Amino acid sequence: MDNHKKKKKVLFIAYYYHQREMVASNRTHAIFDYLKQFDWDVTLLTVPPKDYPGLLLPNIIHARHPLGFLKLYFRFSKQDSWGLVDNKQTENEQEPNLLPWIINKVLSSIGKVKWLSWMAVRIYSFCSLIYFPDLSSGWYRSALKAARRELQKNKYDVILSTSGPFTAHKIAEKLHSEFRLPWVADYRDPWSQRKFTSFPVSSMRLSIEGKYERKLLKSASIITAVSPNLANELSSYHLKKSEVVMNGFNPENIIHDVTLRNKFTITYTGALYTKETRNPTLLFTAVSELISSGIIPREDIRIEFYGPTADWMDVEIHKYKLDDVVVQCGLVSKDVALHLQRTSQILLALLWSGESSEGVIAGKIFEYFSALRPILATGQNDTISNIFEVTRVGRCISSLDRLKLQLQEWYCEYQRDGFVQYLGIETEVAKYSYREMARKTADILNEIVLC
Repeated sequence: MDNHKKKKKVLFIAYYYHQREMVASNRTHAIFDYLKQFDWDVTLLTVPPKDYPGLLLPNIIHARHPLGFLKLYFRFSKQDSWGLVDNKQTENEQEPNLLPWIINKVLSSIGKVKWLSWMAVRIYSFCSLIYFPDLSSGWYRSALKAARRELQKNKYDVILSTSGPFTAHKIAEKLHSEFRLPWVADYRDPWSQRKFTSFPVSSMRLSIEGKYERKLLKSASIITAVSPNLANELSSYHLKKSEVVMNGFNPENIIHDVTLRNKFTITYTGALYTKETRNPTLLFTAVSELISSGIIPREDIRIEFYGPTADWMDVEIHKYKLDDVVVQCGLVSKDVALHLQRTSQILLALLWSGESSEGVIAGKIFEYFSALRPILATGQNDTISNIFEVTRVGRCISSLDRLKLQLQEWYCEYQRDGFVQYLGIETEVAKYSYREMARKTADILNEIVLC
């Protein structure tokens, strides 16, 4: 390769980067950290880290997101841990809106009571009326100003934006129209076509979003998405070419020769969202029946959930009489979560169900790949089933009888050998690394620039 070859430049707009605890930031890290290996210089436009808002980093432009009334939502939905609340102020930052700031201070002493989630729904509904296209719309002005300043100073070849939040696409579209640069719009999740939301969304709202999305995406050069099904849906919806860039895992997280925990542990790390999107019924039924039949002794098995606790999960645990087996352990750091994944006998993924589930491949699935432990995915998803079949990293099961047989097989192996063996094929697993994600992204960017 010619070492003097001039690299092409891409302005990458992504809200999530510094929030390491969130899977949403993984995709940004993959592209930003590895795209340089494929003759691309990347400049990232993102929000600053909440603890170091004035931090200066090479090739990263920070644009503050003034939250205003959203501070109320984060208070009640207990999502400060997501890294979205700007606790410190940058040198040029304005004070937050006075009224929500006062209300937020009053509410800070309330604590965790049962009606927090009820209040979060009401506040979310209010915020969704004034923030469009999403709760990150307050980031638009500061991000646009910072991006304009960068594009006026330096020459770029293409703009890449990743969503959600979909405000990233709004910023990219405006820059595309002003600077006449080709634009690649990347989707981690559906937008107006989404079937699952943390809080209720009216059909009228989705209809308005749909019209706005179609208008906005008209000028995109190409759409990329995390799964074949989502890419096909977006291509049909926007009548535009789409490509698949799967999520992946960070190969730097792989550690060999790890000591596993003694118990037959099944570990879940990440947010639980709602019962409709992270339904544990199949697993809890299988485990309850295996314990009742004496196949797995109650004292030998432990199922652990790490992440924001959910009241509805406690109800399900009690319903299946698994209070001494299943534990919500609360939030842990990203590094601790990775360690827990590596030392668990089995890793758990609760898949979304429903007509749109095939377009959804949670980034958590691929993060698990770096743990080198067997993965159990409960639910129906043909894409994930095919990936598991080729890579042999685990099982995707939607049948109660099959799940009971698989758990019994793993438990017998654990009893015999003291651990459940990981059977992943290294060469196949490597195809889902951050580097491969960046390579695929580079191929798409090269195609756009050459057109």
